[in-house]
Amino acid sequence: MTPDTGMQVVPFFDTATSTFSYVVVDMATQHCAVIDSVMDYDPYSGTARTHSADQIIDYIQTHNLVNDWIIETHIHADHVSAAYYLKGKIGGKTGIGAHIVDVLKFWVGIFENQSDTPLTGEQFDGLFADGDTFTIGTVGVRVLHTPGHTPACLTYVVNDTNLFVGDTIFAPYAGTARCDFPGGSAAQLYASIQRLYAFPDATRIYLCHDYPEAGVDPMYQTTVGEQKKNNRMIHAGVSEAEFVEFRETRDYGKAVPKLIIPAIQTNARLGSFGDPSPGGIQFIKVPINQLNRDQGVFRKVTSKYFVTGQLTPAVIDDASARGFRSIVCFRPDHESPDQPVAADLAAYATQKGLTFIQLPVASMAAIPDATVADFAKHYAELPTPIVGFCKSGGRALTVWKQMKETQ
Repeated sequence: MTPDTGMQVVPFFDTATSTFSYVVVDMATQHCAVIDSVMDYDPYSGTARTHSADQIIDYIQTHNLVNDWIIETHIHADHVSAAYYLKGKIGGKTGIGAHIVDVLKFWVGIFENQSDTPLTGEQFDGLFADGDTFTIGTVGVRVLHTPGHTPACLTYVVNDTNLFVGDTIFAPYAGTARCDFPGGSAAQLYASIQRLYAFPDATRIYLCHDYPEAGVDPMYQTTVGEQKKNNRMIHAGVSEAEFVEFRETRDYGKAVPKLIIPAIQTNARLGSFGDPSPGGIQFIKVPINQLNRDQGVFRKVTSKYFVTGQLTPAVIDDASARGFRSIVCFRPDHESPDQPVAADLAAYATQKGLTFIQLPVASMAAIPDATVADFAKHYAELPTPIVGFCKSGGRALTVWKQMKETQ
């Protein structure tokens, strides 16, 4: 529980999704707001429960608070919002970023759920634009549009000294959120974080997620000064070009969040599971073969290719088990493909039924034309899906991405 002049912030942590929700209280009026609530959802059984949300309700009712707002920093892809449920229990207006309409245009097209998901964003009571203000009781809130993770991401500036940043930035050891969702942009995220870094160093940053090791308490709060000094991906000395290359390389081919289908679908409706069927049942729609396309604006989100640093027999086993049919291995050109280790790996991959090729790379910064031509040829001819392995570290992953996107 963190005090501030005239206000109090109470965090709630959902261990299943590693998500922080917050109740922000105006001590003068006993009015409050809820930020980034969580509905407990089991994707295996399709069971929705309200344990996490009920903790928030119990806190508000026990302390005789009046709820003014239920607000979201963005449309979450890793957990289902409890905003719809909370609104029915504790009242208050709902709010999200005005650019939610851009997000809705894409995702409603994927799920084809126009019948119960308005493209206008009217399912939310308030659509906030950059610079908008509102109050929690008498506590002032200013809205910053901080896109990059998604086009609609917001930071809520409460009392001028508290930043509720959503997924824009993580704890210093963890870095930042991914930028490969539709409409995401590493360059935009860099610019958004610079806006946060312009606040005084003592300004508190409230995180939406933390992923601590076992036995370590999750971190819900840092400061601007801590982030500028210690954030592993974007401390004060990191240039935009460095961050963009690192972030895009890290994001390329990442698996989608396991709750992306129920989360995006329901959160676009304020956390509602949608209109019931004639039989009175609500359903989550699963679009078949839509979240593994390698084309258009979706290509970086769920590529059917992925990359790793070191090729080993265990990794080949994993690739085979995942259904990959081909391996492309970039290797330093001073290493002969006939070296025992390389030859053994090629033979092992063949035994597993995988087509295996090796392409020489002398410098990760200057790919030989012959390698590019070989890559283009194999890319067109190899059985798919393909997995690419780059032995030379992060720069090699960038090369793999760049070369693939030229084809």
